[in-house]
Amino acid sequence: MIQTAEELATSQGVVAACAALAVPRSSLYRVRPAPTVPEVAAPPAEPAARPAPARALSPAEQAQVREVLNSERFQDLAPREVYAELLDEARYVWAVSTVAGFTMNPSLVAVLSAVASAVAIAVEVRGKGTSPGSPVA
Repeated sequence: MIQTAEELATSQGVVAACAALAVPRSSLYRVRPAPTVPEVAAPPAEPAARPAPARALSPAEQAQVREVLNSERFQDLAPREVYAELLDEARYVWAVSTVAGFTMNPSLVAVLSAVASAVAIAVEVRGKGTSPGSPVA
């Protein structure tokens, strides 16, 4: 019956052939050989390096911004907060969107991640056995 449905499917289509012969389409598809996978072409070449934007901060300007952000006065503030305070003082050092790209270099991210993990572990250990809202000793 499946073979007849296959032959009829070539001229009438699978749906019509299966309906006419009362053969489930799933049975027809199950006996068919799996489709062959075409050969995969070589992976595309690496994209060219992106050129630096024309208005990007120079390394000297980036160093100046980092110096301001890491100064004792601003060390505990986010770049946006520093930016706002400097604007209040009528000092323009950088654009907030420019700073976002270079303030978080990979080595700094790794250090901050390790610190955050250590803090989370310390909080978890310190808070064991307490219920939510109870004071921690």
